[in-house]
Amino acid sequence: MKKFKAKISGTLLEVLKNQFPDSSGQSLRNMIKHSDVKRNGQPLRHSGEFVEKDDEIIMNDRPHVEEWHAGKKKISIMFEDDWLLVAHKPAGMLTSGESTSKTPTLVKLLSDILSKKTGQQQRLGIVHRIDREVEGLVMFAKSEKILDVLKANWQAVEKNYLAITEKKPPSNQGEISSWLKDGLKQKMYSYDHEIPDSKWAVTHFRYVQPVGKYHLIEVSLDTGRKNQIRVHLSELGCPIVGDWKYGADKSVKRQIRLIAWRLAFPHPVTGERIDIEAAIPKRFYSISETEDEQYK
Repeated sequence: MKKFKAKISGTLLEVLKNQFPDSSGQSLRNMIKHSDVKRNGQPLRHSGEFVEKDDEIIMNDRPHVEEWHAGKKKISIMFEDDWLLVAHKPAGMLTSGESTSKTPTLVKLLSDILSKKTGQQQRLGIVHRIDREVEGLVMFAKSEKILDVLKANWQAVEKNYLAITEKKPPSNQGEISSWLKDGLKQKMYSYDHEIPDSKWAVTHFRYVQPVGKYHLIEVSLDTGRKNQIRVHLSELGCPIVGDWKYGADKSVKRQIRLIAWRLAFPHPVTGERIDIEAAIPKRFYSISETEDEQYK
């Protein structure tokens, strides 16, 4: 771990150049790439983010990530022990559900991977899901007992997302709350009052910075409803880039710019605090209006 106070104001890369003058620019970029970087307790995600003089910078080496490939899609196992597993799901893959040989689900792929590693049939328990169109961290349990414990204490799990939106929110931080109900064509609808079969949903957001002509927003959840972040940000007037279902410009082609980037929780057996952050792919910030990403 590296911990220091910034001696100058500037981008993260400039601050590191000042702090480590004997290191080359490339070695500093590699340091950022392979570390979890925080400024005053808040994560920094790329070398161009701004740092003020006297800000506290903490850099922790990322743990070993095990990578597997399923066709063109890469699956990263971010954390694994005897009781649970956390993996980075690529966009376009179902967490669970109906699986085909062409598009297997994440839980089936991971179960097959564990079976090959251990030489015994393995079956993972599904703690939670993220939308097919969304990438990011998903947690699984290795036994029914651990699955029950994790589900019973799910409110203790911190769940953070990053979204790139078409418009800047009306305030730098806030809360969106409403009743959500599934409607036609698997689209969720938001209501300001309870109606039959609706579920209460609460979303918190914090504006981070511009990304070209778009905007980076960090989101945390009190509840985990289907499409919750997507419908709430759309309701705020800030549809997520590429999210055609909830009002985004269809000229962007297309991966929905939403990633489940952080899970933090007390370990169900040891009680140790586990804090896992996904590496944000460079392509997440690179948005094309001409090239079809074919993420499905």
